[in-house]
Formats: sequence, C-alpha cells, structure tokens
Amino acid sequence: MKQADAWKLRSSRFEAVQFDREINQQLSELRPDNITGAAYIVKDYAAIAACIVATVHVSWWLYPLAVLLIGASQRGLTTIAHDAAHRTLARNTTWNYFLGIMFASYPLFQRHWAYRISHVYLHHPYLGDPEKDPDLKFFLASGVYEVQPPKQYAFNIIWKPILGGATVAYLKYLWTNRFSISIEDQSRSGILVDRYGFYLFWMLILGGSYLLGLLHIVVLFWIVPYLTTFQVLGWFIELAEHSPLCETETKNVYLTRNRKGSFIERAIFGQNLDEYHLEHHLSPGIPFWLLHKAQKIRMQDPQYASVAATWGGLFVEGPQGQPSVIAQLLERNRRLYQQSIAGRDAREQLA
Repeated sequence: MKQADAWKLRSSRFEAVQFDREINQQLSELRPDNITGAAYIVKDYAAIAACIVATVHVSWWLYPLAVLLIGASQRGLTTIAHDAAHRTLARNTTWNYFLGIMFASYPLFQRHWAYRISHVYLHHPYLGDPEKDPDLKFFLASGVYEVQPPKQYAFNIIWKPILGGATVAYLKYLWTNRFSISIEDQSRSGILVDRYGFYLFWMLILGGSYLLGLLHIVVLFWIVPYLTTFQVLGWFIELAEHSPLCETETKNVYLTRNRKGSFIERAIFGQNLDEYHLEHHLSPGIPFWLLHKAQKIRMQDPQYASVAATWGGLFVEGPQGQPSVIAQLLERNRRLYQQSIAGRDAREQLA
C-alpha cells in the first residue's frame, strides 16, 4: 500500500452505496417498539443477577467466570445506551430516554448527551476521517495502524489489551467521548440535566447500597467487572468495528463489517447482536434487535452479498474460512512491515 492510497476520507465524506427501492421499502418497515428494548434490559440484568447468586450461594470459585460474564452483559448494555442515543431503543421518546439513561448510560459511567454528540454527531457522519472520527482517532493514537515488527504488533494489539495494558487508554477514551464531551449548540438544558442526573444517580446507588449493607456487592459485581473485563471486551469489539478498513476504503459498505464468529465468541463479544455493525451504519434508524433482518433483506443486493461473503469473526475464522479481524490486522502489518524492510534495504544498496 502506498501512502497516497491511505486515508482518502481525510476532510471528506464517504460514498453511500444505494440500494433499490424494493429493498429500501422492506427496510423502512423495521422500526422500534416500546417492549423489546426493555426486554433486553431485563435479560442483561437477569444474567448479572444469576452470576451474583451463583458466586455468593454456590461457590466463590465461580467469581472469575462471573466477572467475565458480567463484563459481557455490561457490554450488552452499551448497545442499549447506543440505541437510546440514536433514539431507536423505544418508539416513545421519553421511554427511550428513561430506559437508555437509567439502565445503561449512567450505570456504565456514561452520559447520554455525551454519547449522542461523540457517536451520532461525530463518528457517523465523519466515519473514516482520521482527523474528525473520534473512534478512529483513538485507535490511531493506540498504534493499531502503526507498522511494527510482527511479534511486537501482535503483543500490542492482542496480549497487551488482554492483560489490561490498554485499559487506562480505553477508560480515557470513554471519559472523553462518553462522558465529558459537549457542544454548545446542542440541547443545553438536556446536557445540564444529564450531568447532574448522573451524579444524583450514583449518590443514590452508593448511598442506598451502603445503608442496605450491599456496597461490597456493587464493588465486586459491578465496579470490578467494569474496570477489567468490560474494558478488555470493549477494546476488541470497537477494534473490530472498523479496523483496518478505514485506512483505504471510501464506500460505506467497505468501512465496517458484520462479524460471523462462533457461538462462544458471539456470547462473549456479541451480546445484544453487537456483531451487526455494518447494518447499523447503513441504517442507524433500525433498532439493534432487527439488524439481522436488515442483513437478510440486503442480501438481495449482489454487491452487498459479495461483501458479506468476506466476513469472519473477531478471533475465529468465518463459516467458509474467511479471515478473522485479528488475522486481517496481523496480515496487514506483516505485509507493510516487509515492504518497509525491503524499501530500506533497497535504499541502503543505492547508497
């Protein structure tokens, strides 16, 4: 890859692929209701409660597994907060806000309006722009696109995050883009309520749990998973959403992907259908629980179907042996590293 081929979306917008009228008509029927989003919230908190009960009343040896599964459920709640930011969690606007803020954003130490600003107003319209897309800027700063010796690169993007080495950077990213960011010309009253509502929420949670003698439960089964497995899972899931596609592509169908991982991978890294990321970018008005239907509808389009045939999982190959996201990143780095070594050797010979 030549440098001129990289970052073509710098200071420009991506090209939106058009689907025919029949497909768009079918997609237009996929709209949120007022029940399904709430049902997923119940599912997530029921899974967390089950982990707590099993650990406390069966065996504390289950605690490491509980931390992993709770972190996965917390990541599932990120999808709840995400859809609330897009106003697709529920048909009723007030219900959408209530569900997303009280059961997802605030519990995950995020503020609704910060999420909406960084994600809806910045990430979506500026997808692939290395200067304006906040998600891409984070992974650029994290060295994901930096060409390194293959073993060093594998350690930095796989083992270092697994061992917690990327947690502080990812926490800083969440603080900046999911909590503190604001834009003056957006709902100032909403932002103000959001800010003080967050502090009131956590005062009530911590104060109430202390009075009930449950503060240790909150720490062990919410704070610890949030600071450990939630951060690790978040790093890899968000890495898989667009890397390394944004480097060279300009059409929206090539700038992100859906994932076709194994059952276990989806259970850990794909709670609440988190793997349908391309569908979300193509139709941000469709709620997450209907994105699999959106994919089936778009499979009628030959170009889309050819793109879908290339997807693998995050760590595992796809059903037809398609390379995983991690394999694609490692291969890109290996190829560019070999090119850089060959170029250096050629220059030395000329000198």
